[in-house]
Amino acid sequence: MKNKKRTNSIMLFLVLFFVSLIQFSNCNSAESANDHFQNGKREFLEKNLEKAKLEFQIAVDENPKSISSYIMLGKTLYYLGDFQGSLDILRKAKSKFPENPTIDFWISKNYLVVETDLSKAKEHLLNILELDDLHFEAYYYLAKINEKEGNIKEALLYYNKAKMIKKSFEKVHKDLGNLYLKAGMIERANEELAKVEKLENKKVKK
Repeated sequence: MKNKKRTNSIMLFLVLFFVSLIQFSNCNSAESANDHFQNGKREFLEKNLEKAKLEFQIAVDENPKSISSYIMLGKTLYYLGDFQGSLDILRKAKSKFPENPTIDFWISKNYLVVETDLSKAKEHLLNILELDDLHFEAYYYLAKINEKEGNIKEALLYYNKAKMIKKSFEKVHKDLGNLYLKAGMIERANEELAKVEKLENKKVKK
């Protein structure tokens, strides 16, 4: 009986020991991953993209639960011109974190470069709006895509929604004004282009 109790005690001790060891290892990995992530951000801001890529890749490997590491690795690969590599890492992130609008945004950015068919980019931009209906970039890029495809009515709709979110963003007023011109809506075009001039004058005064 005593031997049985002793065996059970030893087993319990070993289980607790290994659990503690795993937790300690996971904690160290998370801390190390965060260090590499911070290093990666610093290199990214300094435009050392190859170094940033290596740091973010290590961060992802050491902590696969870090959404930020996946996104920054995808962004870095995008700016390095490795669009397929960026898509691969972002698709992997999407499978792990399906409801993150930033992941959808960067997937769409890659599709705008690598795909002549813009339907995939549109799909991800629309996904963003299901998660965040105030996402300026999603509306803006949907407007650009629809304009390119000749869908003037839809493009005008998305430009106007983008404009309501960022009223002081000159480019959306300029693009909207130019599209109104193409559509023969001269009065509205003049209104938008006047806003561009007004915003530019404000900058000069500052």
